[in-house]
Parts: sequence; structure tokens; C-alpha cells
Amino acid sequence: MTVTSTDLRSYITGTLNFDLPGVTDADPLFSSGLVDSFAMIDLIMFLETKGGLRIPPADITLDNFDTLDRIVAFMARNAR
Repeated sequence: MTVTSTDLRSYITGTLNFDLPGVTDADPLFSSGLVDSFAMIDLIMFLETKGGLRIPPADITLDNFDTLDRIVAFMARNAR
């Protein structure tokens, strides 16, 4: 299943309770400290459930997960 930036924003703001005012899809989430590493675990579980895939630990990098754009692209590349 496809994961969109809207899905991600809803999950991050609603479930994880992080505020994303003025944050664009290209802004860094984790390397900027806007979202913490503890939230990454919950986000990965959400993505695995929503996307119907298992994300290997080696793929959990800032290159794949630091922005909404990167997360959406990663999920699209790995969609079933």
C-alpha cells in the first residue's frame, strides 16, 4: 500500500504528538531534532503496517528517513 506525506503528517502529529508547523516535505525531521529517535521506532512500525512490508535495520538511515519526501520515496521503492 502507498504511504503519502499526508499519511505521515497525520501519524506524526496525531499519534506521536509532534508539531510540524511550517515544515515542508523536504525539511529534515530527525537530523534537525524536530522529531526524536524514540519516535523513529513507532514510525517504522506504522510504515511496516501501513506499507505491508518489513523494513530491515540496515535501511533505517537518514538517507531514507530524514524527510517526509525521503520516507515516501523509500516506501514507493519498496512497495509490494
